[in-house]
Amino acid sequence: MPYQKKIALFGDEPHSLLPVTGVAPPYERVLLRRSSRRVLEENLNRVWDQLAGPESAVDTDRVRETLLSLSAAIQSGSSFLRNSDFYLVLTRLTRIYDQGFGPAIQSPFTSTAAAYAQVVEALSHVNPGQDYGEAVGQLLCYMSRLFRAQDQSWKLVYEHLLSIPDSVEAKRLLNRAFFAEIQEWAEAGVDNLFSIRKDLYAKIDQLEAKIERLERRIERGSEDLNQRGPTSTDINYSNVIDLAKARAKRLIMALKHRRQGLIDEKENEKSIIDFIESDIQEFEEKLRNTRRAYFLRAV
Repeated sequence: MPYQKKIALFGDEPHSLLPVTGVAPPYERVLLRRSSRRVLEENLNRVWDQLAGPESAVDTDRVRETLLSLSAAIQSGSSFLRNSDFYLVLTRLTRIYDQGFGPAIQSPFTSTAAAYAQVVEALSHVNPGQDYGEAVGQLLCYMSRLFRAQDQSWKLVYEHLLSIPDSVEAKRLLNRAFFAEIQEWAEAGVDNLFSIRKDLYAKIDQLEAKIERLERRIERGSEDLNQRGPTSTDINYSNVIDLAKARAKRLIMALKHRRQGLIDEKENEKSIIDFIESDIQEFEEKLRNTRRAYFLRAV
């Protein structure tokens, strides 16, 4: 049977030859499965090694790249791999990412959780019959941590969880655990609250600087006004002094009026921040409730 050109399946792995029909004979499928499984194992070993060292020495970008490579390998080899291969990946990954919940919380596990979530999502599509309960539970916890840390990758974890097929039992548990409320908040733009709050704090800092400058001008103007006064009984000279004092008083009044306007504006911005803080706390509470309800239903 004639063969088409060689097709590279997994990075630097040996090329495999597929017949024109696109259906590999049994011996080719065995070789393809071995090759695919080897790629999975190599990526899993790299993830383990990369996260095993001291926290300060972990290159999180490399961990993410390895996880994304693992996700791609799962999708590319899905037609050759078996359920036991997918089980191996899921089991090892959950074991690896369980280390992030030890006594000393290690940030590399949290900061790479979105890439971990992508692997779980990929697995759920090619092998939905597996038990993803532990992995989904871990991702809920990591998502909460990321949100509290104001790390925008919490939204990626959420989107990967959302993309898990509803046929997966863990996803059904998640849907019954208030996840719909999380979805409503996410679609309403809760991820923008932190940047809005940051902008408001910056604006308040600017207003306070302006208020401080005005207060110094008012203070200097008041001191000058107190030092002024007629030094002669000459009526004309007294009239000139009175005019200067009157202008100084009007200037001080105008500065005080402007200062009060800035103070009111600052208080208005602070009240908006209070509303945002309240929304952030409410969403964090919803994340906690969802996580608690999920684990209760899983038990």
